[in-house]
Amino acid sequence: MEYDGALGAGRKVTMSKRAILATLQVVAIIAAWSCRSWLPVLREELVRDTVEGLDTAGPLALIGLMVLAIAASPIPSSPIALAAGALYGTLCGGALVVTGAVLGGVLGLWRSAVSWL
Repeated sequence: MEYDGALGAGRKVTMSKRAILATLQVVAIIAAWSCRSWLPVLREELVRDTVEGLDTAGPLALIGLMVLAIAASPIPSSPIALAAGALYGTLCGGALVVTGAVLGGVLGLWRSAVSWL
């Protein structure tokens, strides 16, 4: 596609990788929003029962869920935090939630830094 403006005559206009990723994220959010009635509602009981059944992998699953909730904004993080507190107590559950939130923040920062390169 050629640009016929005075300043950019003869220059090809291409979509950057960043614009493509942003478009794909918007499409994924719209698809998730339109399919929300098909997906199970993320409730504290659902998270607690699922993590409780994992035994020793439960804390890692909670951290992973929290990373996912922070990195992918449409996922609510409060049911995960409530389940962590109910299963592992205030201090240990809080430490798991904070660890997952920090790792999710680092992941988001890394994603934004990589998109600038």
